[in-house]
This record gives sequence, C-alpha cells and structure tokens, in this order.
Amino acid sequence: MMPNIKTLQVIEQQWLDRVVELAEQTMRSSKVYGKQCKDNHWSLKKECPECRAKTSDILQRAQLSNLQNLANSSDSVKALELFIRYQMGRKEGKGWRYTGNSDSSFGSKVIEDFNQLGKWSEQIARDSGESNPKSVHLWLIRLYCGFLSRWFVALKGGEEEVEAVEEE
Repeated sequence: MMPNIKTLQVIEQQWLDRVVELAEQTMRSSKVYGKQCKDNHWSLKKECPECRAKTSDILQRAQLSNLQNLANSSDSVKALELFIRYQMGRKEGKGWRYTGNSDSSFGSKVIEDFNQLGKWSEQIARDSGESNPKSVHLWLIRLYCGFLSRWFVALKGGEEEVEAVEEE
C-alpha cells in the first residue's frame, strides 16, 4: 500500500522534517541508545563511570531493525502496535519498557508517535487529495521507523562499528 505521487511529494516537501524530529525526540527522551550497569546507572561506556561495573545495552539495534522490517512488510498499524506491546511484555524487552527521561516507556512512546503520525496522515491526505489516509499513515510509520533506527545509531556514537572491529 503506497500513497500516490502527489502525496509523496507533499510528505517530502512539507512533512519529512517533522517525522525526523519526532523520531529524534523519542530516541533522545527514551535514552534507549545507551547502556546500564547492574545499579541502573546510564552511560554510553562499556564500564559505568559511577561504579565501574560492566554495562550492557538497553536496547539492541536488531530490535529496531525487526520493527522496521515488520513496518515495511505489513499493512496493519494494529499489527505493528501489537509487536511493540509483545516486545514490552517479554522478559528480554527491558529496552521497550525503559523510560529514560520520559514519563512513559520507549514502546509506549513509539505507539503514541504512531498515533500522531495517523493524525498527520489525515491532514496530508486532505492536502494532497489522497483517497486512502491509511496508506499515508503506513508510509509515515515506515519513514519514522527508519529514522528511529538511524537516530539510535547516531546517538550511540558509532560504538557498534568499534565493537565489531574489536571482535574480529
């Protein structure tokens, strides 16, 4: 399901920066790109600067890739929301439940953002003459998931590449 060409142009010219900013805001406020030690201190380092304990990732990049892959292959916003709720419910889903500097968890914030994108899609559909706002909503979600993943890597500071080289 893809919006028409005029709609894609409207998104590109008038809405793309908003989607990028929404993803950035969610990633920065959630702080899931960082690491935590056993005492829950947040850091970007492999060793906690406060207690010197080893740290572990709050969220894995693969989890965002899985969300992006599902967004690219599904025509259901509800299926995407369920995927996030499932991740939040898993024992290993601490990253999706993590709150960072926010009142709500990362997963809840992503679902809220999906709802915001739905509101934007209605306006975009009206402005561009798109007959199917759902296709606009799904397109915005796909863009958003890609930007969320890019912000994750950008804020992590290239650490993943450094670790991959060290392991070789």
